[in-house]
Amino acid sequence: MPAEIRAQYDAYAKSDDFRGNMGHWKKTLLNPDGSRKDLPDATDDTQFDQGEWNKLFNAFQTAFRSMDASKNSFKDNKKANEFLAEYFGDEKLFSLFKAPQSVKDYITTFVDEINKNNDLTMIAQGVFENRSDYVKFLDDIKSNKYNSDAAIRDKLIKVVATIYNNDKHNDTLNPILVGIYNGFDDTGSVETVKLEYFKRNYNSMLRILYTDTKVREVFSSHDNGKISKSLNEALEKTDYTNKESKDYIPPKRIDELTLGQQVSNWWAGTYEDYLEKYTTLRGDRLHFSQNAKFIVKAIDGAKIKPTDGLEKVLSEAENIKKNLLYKSPKASEAFEYFIKIMGELKSTMPKAFAGALHNGWQMRALVEEMIISSIKNGKTEQAKVAMEVLSIIKYGYTTSKIMDAIGKEKMTIFSDPSLSWNKTEGIKFVTTALDKSLKTAFMGVGYGITIVGNSIKQSGIKFNGKTDPRRIGKARNNWNIQNTKDKAEIESLRDNNISQKNDTENDLAQNRARGINEANLDNAVTNLNNDITALETSINTDVQFFETWVNNPANIANPDKTSLENYFNTAGTPLPTLADANLQTRFNNFHTNINQLKIKQKQLNRKKKKQQYFKDGTDNINFLSDQITKRDTEFNEWDDKHKDQYMELMAYWDFLETGSYVKSWALGSKKAKQIKFDNAKNNTMQLWQDNYTKQYAA
Repeated sequence: MPAEIRAQYDAYAKSDDFRGNMGHWKKTLLNPDGSRKDLPDATDDTQFDQGEWNKLFNAFQTAFRSMDASKNSFKDNKKANEFLAEYFGDEKLFSLFKAPQSVKDYITTFVDEINKNNDLTMIAQGVFENRSDYVKFLDDIKSNKYNSDAAIRDKLIKVVATIYNNDKHNDTLNPILVGIYNGFDDTGSVETVKLEYFKRNYNSMLRILYTDTKVREVFSSHDNGKISKSLNEALEKTDYTNKESKDYIPPKRIDELTLGQQVSNWWAGTYEDYLEKYTTLRGDRLHFSQNAKFIVKAIDGAKIKPTDGLEKVLSEAENIKKNLLYKSPKASEAFEYFIKIMGELKSTMPKAFAGALHNGWQMRALVEEMIISSIKNGKTEQAKVAMEVLSIIKYGYTTSKIMDAIGKEKMTIFSDPSLSWNKTEGIKFVTTALDKSLKTAFMGVGYGITIVGNSIKQSGIKFNGKTDPRRIGKARNNWNIQNTKDKAEIESLRDNNISQKNDTENDLAQNRARGINEANLDNAVTNLNNDITALETSINTDVQFFETWVNNPANIANPDKTSLENYFNTAGTPLPTLADANLQTRFNNFHTNINQLKIKQKQLNRKKKKQQYFKDGTDNINFLSDQITKRDTEFNEWDDKHKDQYMELMAYWDFLETGSYVKSWALGSKKAKQIKFDNAKNNTMQLWQDNYTKQYAA
């Protein structure tokens, strides 16, 4: 509580004169001698029953599932959505229980039953506002979305319960309904790894619920009071700022506070946000990706000191992973990459690995290898996070070494009377006393930083656009050669497509100049088909006539009968000479039509081939046009999509190692500066990389 209120509370406590819940505070929080009670150790199983931990875990899990099922109802509540997204979902601490195969089989049978039973269909549809919602529900169930969407699962359970409570189902369906209803009940024991992580982090969740009213309001409507009831009761019992509450404590005036209370009040509200950087020589680190924040916090949680170095991070990797588990799959992936690449570098470059934190050239050698490996394996985004972590470890190591060298010499506590915290006499006394040797301290620190900084050899840490020809320079040159070759190949393919397209278009144009075109060919094919049909009809009529004449008994002794039979029945027989002049004339016309049919069919085949040529040519032109457009676009966008990632990652490292970009020593609120930087950081980094490329890329 604020110092002004605590001072008044202490006055009440001294005389044992309380109102409201104040006595409860004393009994709960203080020892008989007035000292604060130690908080229980959450990871000590002798203090907490394992079954109670399971209950607390499941209470949170149930609340998060309910929130996820109803997240549309608070879609505009940014903090509540962030709280849900941080802890709930696949690969997060809390998630939906995945239905085992037995339950999946029950669900398949259940859907089949309601689809073929009209009574059950009507009951199931009654749960929904309209038929389209019901149809979508069935599609979602068939797609197993109940394993990833809490709202769909809740709807499934509701439909099952509604049918079970209705008399129109049968005994065969009963075990299926019960199997589905109970199939998602996983509120018993919890995975050991999840429970251990929960024990270490549950207080972070409670802290958010305690401090953020908007998050607490949403959570309270979904946890059935299992957590929020006790939390709200605790808040009610500490309502010391509400004048309408029995627990209200009128704050003492500032001038009534003791010097110790004044300093405590000032320190709590000012030191961490404004002055800590000057006593630790660390500044406010502004650039931090979210994944890097997760990783650095996990490293800190493994009790690794900055001076422990990279070796300690590798040896404690498993503990760090435990602290990182369920926070972010991407952060976990990035840390896995960091450990993998650092392990490889420790093996292949042991001297550089051992000396990287105190020798700039050796650090840069590690970063060069990391860049080469990440580009080769498509891990550039993970490499950026790894660079951040490496930069932070190096910075913490360096500044800790500097502080070791300087010893315990007091750093700056500004006593400028214009500053807000120097408005009262008590604080002036403190800041002046701490600030007597301000100039001397700064000079001492300045010399200390210079001496130790030189001994740690910070030179060579940045690339400044220069590539070592023995390592990254060679890799980057090879990439440039291959990239130029690949781009030229795209250009060559495009130009070849253009040449093929032009040749085809010219050939078709020459045909059209000779009067051969699609329209003429279409007409010619139509006319030939008509001519062939007429000839075939005439030939078939003559064949029928000759068959009838030969089979006529009146012509049995006619010598022309033998001539016609020999012609039709024996291949290769010469054309007959008939005694009957009319019969000869008809046969001659018949034979002429056969010859014409052969000629027309050959002409039709030639025209169809020409038609196909035009069609193939046109299709080829269209295909080539598409290819040219695609390859033209690919060529024009090549540079944007195939940027020099060596230069990009080198610039990124230099960005991280440039203090004026990523750290602030300016006096002022750390939070305000962070917000300002976050709003501008993307543009800042892009400008940095663009300027780097323009200046050094050649």
